[in-house]
Amino acid sequence: MSKEKYKLEDYQSAGVELYDKLHIDTFPVAAKYIKTLDEIPEGVIKPIDKGQKMSICQAMTQARRWGHKLCITADDNFCTPSTAGFGWVHGITAEEMIESQVRQKWRKDEDAEKRRHVDQTSVKQLQMLMNLKNIGVMVAPLHETPFIPDSIIVYGNGLQMTYIIHALSYEGKKKYEVTSDFIGFGESCGKGAFYPAILNKPQFVLQEQVTVVFV
Repeated sequence: MSKEKYKLEDYQSAGVELYDKLHIDTFPVAAKYIKTLDEIPEGVIKPIDKGQKMSICQAMTQARRWGHKLCITADDNFCTPSTAGFGWVHGITAEEMIESQVRQKWRKDEDAEKRRHVDQTSVKQLQMLMNLKNIGVMVAPLHETPFIPDSIIVYGNGLQMTYIIHALSYEGKKKYEVTSDFIGFGESCGKGAFYPAILNKPQFVLQEQVTVVFV
């Protein structure tokens, strides 16, 4: 969707239509990246203000399953890789990131993580190219979103996602072409929400439920 052409109510209506017509189990999620805390509208909560912390993917789960409206910044996020990858904190070296991932047992050993780290830096490189300088991300159920989203995440099974993919490819336009490049790590926060927002192209990722994300 072009942000210039659609109003907030249009996105909310699309959230209702996607949920009702696809019979998906959870709400589509709206995501928006912010540069200042002043952008957070009334009703959107920062977990740290409630004495809590959570990862971006957990915030998305709360938005899609229970309708929560949340904003995650470095203060709210306990997931070090995503906080560092999005540039919300500075001074974390590549060596520290690699050590963090090895300790969390995401890779076989340090050599395996070093090999993968070359590709994982692409998120940060893209952010630098786009000069986003964001400090956090807001998430909310699309049908009740209080903000115009940068990307929309839809969770569903294979059949439901196939309907979306067919719809996106119906006009045969390259900009709607759905791609897939998932590795089982950083799918929600990175490829799921961030890539569509900066590339303006839909993405397809695989989690506990198949997910298609678009803008």
